[in-house]
Amino acid sequence: TIYDIIAHAKFANDVSEKAGQRMYRVVHANLSLFSTRQQKFLEKECALAKQQPVRSRMQYCG
Repeated sequence: TIYDIIAHAKFANDVSEKAGQRMYRVVHANLSLFSTRQQKFLEKECALAKQQPVRSRMQYCG
């Protein structure tokens, strides 16, 4: 599934900062497509989210 791909530990390897920010924005904009448990993981715990500065992540929360 798409969740399995995004959640994989190596998904965000070798991604530039700018590309990582874009990817995180796209994932965050589509969180409603995932279960509540998946949403929590994708927002804060997955490799892609961990690469984003806390400041950047906070602007998408609301």
